[in-house]
Amino acid sequence: MPALVSNQTELANAIETPPVDRTIWITTDFLMTKEIKIYADELTIESVPGSIYTIFAHIQSPPSPQDTRHFEVEGAGDEVGTTESFLTLRNIILDGSGDSGGISCLGTLRILEGTTIQNCDFPIGGAVNIGLHGSLIMDSGVLQNNNSSYGGAVNNQGNFYMKIGRASCRERV
Repeated sequence: MPALVSNQTELANAIETPPVDRTIWITTDFLMTKEIKIYADELTIESVPGSIYTIFAHIQSPPSPQDTRHFEVEGAGDEVGTTESFLTLRNIILDGSGDSGGISCLGTLRILEGTTIQNCDFPIGGAVNIGLHGSLIMDSGVLQNNNSSYGGAVNNQGNFYMKIGRASCRERV
């Protein structure tokens, strides 16, 4: 049975202790005020079936400037354990509210149908920053209205595979 979450605290708890089927269902729109790091070896975050909900981010005064994104998907050997994190997003909108980034990807991020990452602003990779050993697999989805000095929608230092989808951005000059 998927974990049902309706706020940031419930989401952080479900990510830290994932349900047996490794699926988290978002049940309503809500606001994140702190980045969540994902160390799970495999995890899916999606809206409850038949819905598409938005997770807004408005992250102020983080512990460090790098911690102003929705999520950081950790890579093999990062801080906890040695397995690579693998996050799948489906039927969900991540909205950076114009002042927060989308996802830092040091592991693997898979974007599926109904997923949009929008209105994110971060110095490197507004929607997604793919680290040196990270991978973004975009089977579908939309990256729109994201802003960055380097890679408005995606900054790629690892692997980026785009099957279907759309990415548009505004890169600062």
